[in-house]
Amino acid sequence: MSFLKTVESYRQGARTLPGRYYTAPEVFAEEQERIFARHWICIGRDATLATPGDYFVVQIAGESIIVLRDQSGERRAYYNVCRHRGTRLCEAPTGHLSETIQCPYHAWTYALDGRLIGAPHMNEVEGFEKKSYPLHTVALAEWAGFLFVNLATTNACIARRFTQSSRPSSLTPAARTT
Repeated sequence: MSFLKTVESYRQGARTLPGRYYTAPEVFAEEQERIFARHWICIGRDATLATPGDYFVVQIAGESIIVLRDQSGERRAYYNVCRHRGTRLCEAPTGHLSETIQCPYHAWTYALDGRLIGAPHMNEVEGFEKKSYPLHTVALAEWAGFLFVNLATTNACIARRFTQSSRPSSLTPAARTT
């Protein structure tokens, strides 16, 4: 595909969308629901997660997502919400985590692989099992050094979004999508 100057690409009668499509809250809400909440969205470069513990936070369709590299080097994405009381886990847009993520409210602590490893005073709750409360994952994939997330619970395989001719490198899943 070659670059065309505007004067070369102009078509008689062509018009842009009316301005309200760029500013109307109801149009934005529909885009959030029909596009950003259902499809693979590019969120950045894999190089941003250079070392285990590196993370960044993105907002997609009204959801806050933590994207990180865990201790084994695997890329992962989680909803940025503690399973206990729904408190935001990471407030800073980027940073480095040691080996855990700790909720600032009641100190529930998660390993970077999403497992709940600490829940103060919950040993007093009958039937409580830490393994039942991991962080909720978000589908994450890498393509050509770019990271993509998909909030849909029944998301399509990202490989279908790219043709063989558009694949400069192999498509690799960044994290489990379950």
